This record gives sequence, structure tokens and C-alpha cells, in this order.
Amino acid sequence: MAGIWWGWDGVPSGRQEIIRETKNDISSSPPVFSASDRDAEEERPEGRLVEGTAPSLRRRPLPDIFAGSAPKSAADSAEKARPVAAAPAAELPVLCGTMEHNGAYLALFRHRGETLVCAAGDSFDGYTVVSVYQDGAQLEKDGICAAVSM
Repeated sequence: MAGIWWGWDGVPSGRQEIIRETKNDISSSPPVFSASDRDAEEERPEGRLVEGTAPSLRRRPLPDIFAGSAPKSAADSAEKARPVAAAPAAELPVLCGTMEHNGAYLALFRHRGETLVCAAGDSFDGYTVVSVYQDGAQLEKDGICAAVSM
């Protein structure tokens, strides 16, 4: 260390700089985190409530979201038990998705509770898959061809 002190010539520019603390201006406002006597002396005007919390209060409890659609009384169950006079419609196959591998497409159908994977030319329940493409497929039944899309 003595060698470094002996070889040091001082500031490279040759001038000495003096670091001084500057005196703060008295009229400037104090920092936010400090308390001052001026705040206690100031009178604050009376304010009024702009928005209350009364609308957010609930007058009745929330319904049970886990109750489901079960009938709540015998009258409700009797109304739901009445048969509807409409003829049952034939369930149509629903296209759930398509897949492509090396240029060959497969279609995923949902029909009568079953999931079916079909390629062009496959048949199920009277339906024949005519073609499968990226976002849909063509089905044929009884000579009628229909496009099915997702």
C-alpha cells in the first residue's frame, strides 16, 4: 500500500474538487413520508360521501350452485314427468374433430353415445364417410350426401 501512495500524483486533471452539502430551501414541501406541523394547523373542509357500500350488501343468501336441476317439490316433478307429444328425431352423427397423418385424414364422430374414428370409405349405422378434410367431412346416407363441419 505504501508503494501506491508514494506513486499517486493526485487528481489527473490537476484540480481539486471540493464536495459540499447544499442547504435545502426552507419553503419546499416536506417529503410525503414525514409529518409536519402545517398539516395539523390547516383546516380541512367537511367532505361528503360520494359512493356508499349499501348497494353491495346482499339482502338474501346466495343460491346453492351445486343443487343442480333436481326438482324442489312434488309439483315440479309432476310437471317434468309429463311426456312430450313430439316424435323422436333421429340422432345425427356429430363431428368432434379431424386428424391428419402423412396426408391421410381421419374423422372423430360421436354417434349414439359412441366415439368412432373413421377414414374415407368407412361405414357406420347406415352412414358412409365419403371424404374427410381439415375442418369437416362428408357423409352419405340413402343416396343423400351432406357436409358435416366442426
